[in-house]
This record gives sequence, structure tokens and C-alpha cells, in this order.
Amino acid sequence: MKKIEFTKEPNSKEIRGMHSSEGEYVHWTGPVMAVGAVENWLSTIEKMMCQSLYDKTRDALYRYPENGIERAGWLFTAPA
Repeated sequence: MKKIEFTKEPNSKEIRGMHSSEGEYVHWTGPVMAVGAVENWLSTIEKMMCQSLYDKTRDALYRYPENGIERAGWLFTAPA
């Protein structure tokens, strides 16, 4: 993870996703609030990162083409 993305509202404390160093953006399954002790919400970010990637991978598996041949379109719909 290179950076996190807050919602667009001014002074927002709601984090909605992350950007990789390759420029890929992953929208999280749920929001993380950056309030309280930084150790607590950084730990929550780590949990949300793992949960979101798990959910995206599970979703990609369900959307995999049945014949396995026509996967060119499918390949770029999920995070790398």
C-alpha cells in the first residue's frame, strides 16, 4: 500500500480505499475512521485491507468464466 484515500469531504476522517505503488486503487469493503489513537486505526486499516482483498478475490473466483477460455476480459476486473 502506497497511500490511503479519504472521502472527498473537507476534514474527512473516513478512509475508503488504498492505492498501490503501481497505481492500482482498491476500494475497501467498508470504511475505516481515522479517529483516536493512531495505533488503533492503523490496525483497523490492516484488517480492512486484508478483508477487502479477500472479498475481491472471492468475487473474482465467482465471476471466473465457466469455460476458462474467455478469461481475457475477466483478468483485468479484479485487483492484481
